Amino acid sequence: MSKIAPQRCKGNTFGVSSLGVEYTSWVSSRHLKGVKQAHQGCQAGTSRVSSRHLKGVKQAHQRCQAGTSRMSSRHLKSFKMTVGSLVHTLRVSS
Repeated sequence: MSKIAPQRCKGNTFGVSSLGVEYTSWVSSRHLKGVKQAHQGCQAGTSRVSSRHLKGVKQAHQRCQAGTSRMSSRHLKSFKMTVGSLVHTLRVSS
């Protein structure tokens, strides 16, 4: 009886310790996986924000460019009309 008891105890100890190691490694791998996922999410979020920001800046810049060219063409059109009316006035007066 005394010979069986230490073997059972040994078996239990190994069983518990191996479970402990297995559980620890499983928890740590899950933790690492979670950290990697969180980090990837952060990276993805950052790149998503920066690409949106860049896209927004490009759109704003394009709008600004388009607005400038639109305004300048309007300005030129009104300038031509003003010059045309001045020429017309000069012709009528002369």
